[in-house]
Amino acid sequence: MKPVKSTSETGHAKNVANLEDLISFCTNYGTAYNPSKISIKLPALNTLFTNAKNSLIAVNNAHALFIKAVNEREIAFNPLSKLTTKIINALDATDASSQILNDAKTNARKIQGARKSKKIQTIILK
Repeated sequence: MKPVKSTSETGHAKNVANLEDLISFCTNYGTAYNPSKISIKLPALNTLFTNAKNSLIAVNNAHALFIKAVNEREIAFNPLSKLTTKIINALDATDASSQILNDAKTNARKIQGARKSKKIQTIILK
């Protein structure tokens, strides 16, 4: 049985939007909304919302830069994939020890971004 994917929105952006809705509801109550706890008064909530929104923007900007760097690295390493395969095959044809061959294969996998073995999939049954 496959797990059912959620159709509801989740994540930090949704939490920030929900905080904005909460502040809107509290603001609409007017003077009736007067909690005794300082951390849930409107000025504190507005500060929290501003900080959360700024943090979300910073994370999105950093993520975009990260994706760009990953893509550039993939493009730079792509030509090395065929070269490392040729080197491993040439090394395998020599009298090199199995330790040297295994070390070379490990480095080739790192360059190619491959795993030694398949990642085990865990299935959660409910």
